[in-house]
Amino acid sequence: MATARGAAEGPNEDSPEPVAEQYDICTFTPDGGETCYLLVEEVREEGGSRLVEHERPYRDGAKLDHTGQRARRWRVKACYNNNLTEQGLPDDVVLYPTELNKLMRAIRSQETGDAVIPTVGKRRCKVGTYSRVDGADPVDTAMLELLFVEDSEDNVDASSFTDPSVRASVIRLTQQTQFSAQSVGAWDENLSNLSDFAEELTALMNSPFTTLEDIQSQQRRDKRAIERIHKAHTEPRVPPEPVPPPSNMPFSDPAGATVTRQLVELEDMIGRAEEERYSSRPRTRTYTVQEDTDLFSIAADLKQDPMQLLELNSARVEDPLDLRQGDTIRVYA
Repeated sequence: MATARGAAEGPNEDSPEPVAEQYDICTFTPDGGETCYLLVEEVREEGGSRLVEHERPYRDGAKLDHTGQRARRWRVKACYNNNLTEQGLPDDVVLYPTELNKLMRAIRSQETGDAVIPTVGKRRCKVGTYSRVDGADPVDTAMLELLFVEDSEDNVDASSFTDPSVRASVIRLTQQTQFSAQSVGAWDENLSNLSDFAEELTALMNSPFTTLEDIQSQQRRDKRAIERIHKAHTEPRVPPEPVPPPSNMPFSDPAGATVTRQLVELEDMIGRAEEERYSSRPRTRTYTVQEDTDLFSIAADLKQDPMQLLELNSARVEDPLDLRQGDTIRVYA
């Protein structure tokens, strides 16, 4: 922290060094710019969790979903006066107005940069709001308050923006959909079976012995269940049965919009299961059998995994041990 030039360093040489005196000097270096020094008097840190509340009828309180941490913020109060000094501050730095004006230019650049916060260390930040007050008492002095906001997406790669994987998310999304449906008073056998369907799909995707047909069959089964759920809670019954009142069609009410959105998201996620299971595999091509043989011999000739070729051709080949000349199969390119 800043001290007046020429001030005593401490009561005596045997006194322990204050913790604040061991902090690094506060600086901000915008990308492509110069390092700016701040002689800090106070640092206030702000943060917390992003919580989504789901209230349920006739139940006190709310179910809380944690959706990540809020952006961390540091409110820094600094003083600029040429009689101040601090460990780490170069001797040739003129604090007022030269260094202060250089920081103002860095703020106006709106660039992300490296901020060294004395209490936490280096962080990637942008400067949010700031307030500068130049006074005449003492002369040539300015007080500056600014807000550093941590930039979490400064150096992320493309994988950070991809959709969540089916394996990791389908069971969780199913549970959220069931909870939302119960909250608006909707429940039936199809909704209760969603969890079983999600677990079965996840198990198929994780099993090394699953065929493409298995996953496609489970996908069709899951989608039909979702369609039945949506239809049952959005469409009135046809005559001769009496048309139920709106309360019996909860997904048609504004409160049911969340369930409808989650069902659509769930159906889309299930549709990506096949692609996710095989996305890591190389491309395939058509292969014409040249003579009577079997799939294992072809795998050996092409130096490919016979179990993967079996899975790839499960719906195309009736007997992998009896391939005839002219038959076509799929192999990896």
